[in-house]
Amino acid sequence: MQKEYAPVVDHVVPQCEELILTFRAAGLPIVWTNWAHRASDGWYSAADRVLGPRGVAARTNVNFIYTDDGAETISELAP
Repeated sequence: MQKEYAPVVDHVVPQCEELILTFRAAGLPIVWTNWAHRASDGWYSAADRVLGPRGVAARTNVNFIYTDDGAETISELAP
């Protein structure tokens, strides 16, 4: 779970912590991935065609990461 999205999905952190402990106890792999797309990065995708520039100035377009550390994993779930 990325820092930028934590305010919206932090209610699932306890379940994620439990799942991580269960996987580790069973010796199962955990794959960590993060998404970082910034309005200024020059990349363009299908989501950009759907959402367009709406909310970029107000930092409300969920397609983008706006803070410097927004793509980092929250400390409670970090590897």
